Amino acid sequence: MKINLKKILFILLVILPVTVSADKIYLNNGKTIEGIVERNDDSQVVLYVGSGRITLNKDEIKDIENYGYLRQQELLKEWRYRYFTNSDFVPDGLKDLAVEFDALEKVRKQAKEDLQSQKEYDENIASLTQENTKLKNDSLKMTKKLASLNSSQKFNEYNQLVKEINKLAAKIKINEHNIELFKANKKSLTDNVRDYVEQLTSFRNLLRYRYQEASSKDPTERVEDFFKVANKRLDEMDEDFSRNVVPYNRFGSSIVVEVLINDSTKANLVLDTGATLVVISKKVFNDLNIADSKKGEKVDVKLADGRITKAIPLILDKLKIGKVEAVNVQAAVIEDSLPTEEDGLLGMSFLKNFIVRLDSNNKILIFEEFKD
Repeated sequence: MKINLKKILFILLVILPVTVSADKIYLNNGKTIEGIVERNDDSQVVLYVGSGRITLNKDEIKDIENYGYLRQQELLKEWRYRYFTNSDFVPDGLKDLAVEFDALEKVRKQAKEDLQSQKEYDENIASLTQENTKLKNDSLKMTKKLASLNSSQKFNEYNQLVKEINKLAAKIKINEHNIELFKANKKSLTDNVRDYVEQLTSFRNLLRYRYQEASSKDPTERVEDFFKVANKRLDEMDEDFSRNVVPYNRFGSSIVVEVLINDSTKANLVLDTGATLVVISKKVFNDLNIADSKKGEKVDVKLADGRITKAIPLILDKLKIGKVEAVNVQAAVIEDSLPTEEDGLLGMSFLKNFIVRLDSNNKILIFEEFKD
């Protein structure tokens, strides 16, 4: 029987690459590539680089440096970690897990990109909201002045004020339209980040179950290595999140937390995921001494008990709960009595920045924040 030495060598290179040495290829363009040379003939070099194989023409190569066995082992260790979902490293029966992990990586990448976009949207929303507050105040002053003028005696001044007021109204409408667009876009980005969190949790649970199943059927070192690397990679993903624990008090069915507003004023707010905004009492509002540029005109709002009351919309520079904080938080001051005996409501304008989990056994809230 004729033995095909080239075929045997190729199989050994793929399945047992430890039998050869690693190499570093110097290219004519000044770049270098590390890998394992699987074929080196007169015209081409085939290099295995962990994620696959690349073919280089000899006229692209300046020199090839042989690294030796030790560096090869280092490379293989790096590749098993970096490319553990590559078919060369995935044990039989676990290919579907590799595919799911790759999908999770894509969701993670998208979530990171979306997080950066969210920050840009927040900045734009805050900027336009503050601009509209100023424009509305300017419009109010002009309207009061207009009311005091005699249109027949000061015709030109009257008409000029009308034009300016109309310009301000048009600008306010444009800003409000853009704010709504930014909010709508941001909501879809927030949903993408939450998808990543849910898929990460789901995959970790699946990995735990499949490990128990696979280790009982195929208790080999290769299987152990695959799950060990997978868990390490998931631990890396966990580092995408900062986690802070905040104690809370319960009064009846309400969860109450102590907050610090603008680094100056403490308040006890009721956690309310049904409230669009953070709501504060008139007393807290007076203690804050918020600048006029942060306030808006009074608007009608409907409370949870059905009452209609006046509210002053405003922007809080900072709201903190322990180490958890958010900036430029939209809020409102209710002029009537609040539907709670506390200082207000901790609504979604703050909570939307975090993934909030309730641990009722230990009476704590867990705030998870996705970091870039």
